[in-house]
Amino acid sequence: MEAGFSTLIPFLDRVACKRPLKEQATDAPSQSTITKDNISFIVDGILYLKVLDPYKASYGIDEYIYAVTQCAQTILCAVRLAKWIWIKLLKNRKC
Repeated sequence: MEAGFSTLIPFLDRVACKRPLKEQATDAPSQSTITKDNISFIVDGILYLKVLDPYKASYGIDEYIYAVTQCAQTILCAVRLAKWIWIKLLKNRKC
């Protein structure tokens, strides 16, 4: 069903699944990290997501919240790795 006014014929039409279109807050699982000087700390976060296309959120993937969480964890890991490489390159350059 599209957003807005819709008519349903009882016993013939039904709403297959409902998705909230409001912004949702979800916990991102914590990840432990070790710095260059062997200090370990835990990074955690909160994800704010909003369903823009309820059809794709319902039929394009099984669990869209789980998929967004996994994507956020991957991006966080890639950012940490890129930052570490960038700092290492800057320290090794000769001026």
